[in-house]
Amino acid sequence: MGIGRKDKNFVCDSDKVVEENKVVSGRLAHKGNGSRDGMLKIKKDDEVVVIAGRDKGRRGEVLRVLKDGRLMVAGINMVKKHKRPNPNVGEQGGIIAQEAPIQASNVAIWNDEDERADRVGVRVEEDGKKVRFFKSNGKAIEG
Repeated sequence: MGIGRKDKNFVCDSDKVVEENKVVSGRLAHKGNGSRDGMLKIKKDDEVVVIAGRDKGRRGEVLRVLKDGRLMVAGINMVKKHKRPNPNVGEQGGIIAQEAPIQASNVAIWNDEDERADRVGVRVEEDGKKVRFFKSNGKAIEG
């Protein structure tokens, strides 16, 4: 038996980690694995408004949702990229403006009915489907 290490969240003994009746080989076991469980509050094609940062107050459509909790929003968080020309492909070089990811916590979903930013809730319908809704008026979000 190897040297054991005891801590608050896990007990480590050689190549096994034991946490609350779970055994994981070769890795430290800790609470929360960082995976996205449940329904996302902001999805692709939602209209959002920026609530913090240099683009505060601007609206745009979500192009992509990244795994680390960031969003690509059309026309928001524009950065200049210096691109080298590639004559093999026929690409011209220069300074190109493109969107950079923005943290999801810095945007809020846009409520067209109330013409303002709103919070999102998730509820389970009678048939078992999860549905997103606006917290201000309780109406379901399409999409």
